[in-house]
Amino acid sequence: MGINIQPLGSAPTSAPSETAAPTVTPQEKTESPSVASGVASAQPATGGLLTGKAAHQAMEFAQQQQQENSKGRVFDFYLKAGEEKRVLFLNGALDSEGYPQLILAHEHNIPGPGNNWKEARKFLCTTQFDPGEPCPLCQTEHGSYLAAYFTVIDFTQYTKKDGTTGGFTKKLFTAKPTTYGQLHKQMQKRDGSIVGALYDISRTNNKVANVGDQFDFKEKNSIEQWIQAFVDNGICESAEAAQELLTPIDITEVRPQYTAAELRSMGFGNAPAVSTAAAAASAPASPEALAKGLS
Repeated sequence: MGINIQPLGSAPTSAPSETAAPTVTPQEKTESPSVASGVASAQPATGGLLTGKAAHQAMEFAQQQQQENSKGRVFDFYLKAGEEKRVLFLNGALDSEGYPQLILAHEHNIPGPGNNWKEARKFLCTTQFDPGEPCPLCQTEHGSYLAAYFTVIDFTQYTKKDGTTGGFTKKLFTAKPTTYGQLHKQMQKRDGSIVGALYDISRTNNKVANVGDQFDFKEKNSIEQWIQAFVDNGICESAEAAQELLTPIDITEVRPQYTAAELRSMGFGNAPAVSTAAAAASAPASPEALAKGLS
């Protein structure tokens, strides 16, 4: 029996069901078009507003920036209540002591303007790497939580605006303690690893984790076998492209370590600097200690 690379369901949807905001990357910290491109030099005397050629140039630059920012963008895996998706796990294995070999960190999920969760951004809590000052995000109403990071391939297919089909997308799967525990058990059941394991994941209601709470195991193959299957079925044009797609996400590239000062410059928090000792006393337990406590 061949490897199952069929997405859940028989036909592509008209658009991605993904609603979670993309994770913030360092490359997204850009200046506004009028400043970064220099096109504002032809501004008319209308209080800085643009018109004519300057306005057109500014819009063209904004479109170019939007296209550039979308390249290589990594989305968080997300399910609506009642939704089900098929995913392939690219990491998640136990070490010699039986603990998952994963990166864990405290992070904050901050909604966009007007408490808009569709524009939410995730930031690492600064107490983990900038103990000299309190974390500005801890001063908001959105406290930190401990997250374990998995990488998955979302098999969902969809039709783009230009009529072409997209799908088989690499995404960051963020597991909070309950989901971490479920996946830890799955690793134990699958000979110590869910790398190369295919699951149908569903979210039973809106009170459970937004990454799902039901894990229906389908099959498990080596990454090398999946690479060959992706090439054979036309998902990737070459083994090199498939290898790149099936390589786990580098978490440091999608969760930049902003310092407390940088976050304050973005408008978060208002606390002055404090001593290193005082900040360390209020810092959460290390991810390593908490990882063992969760197992």
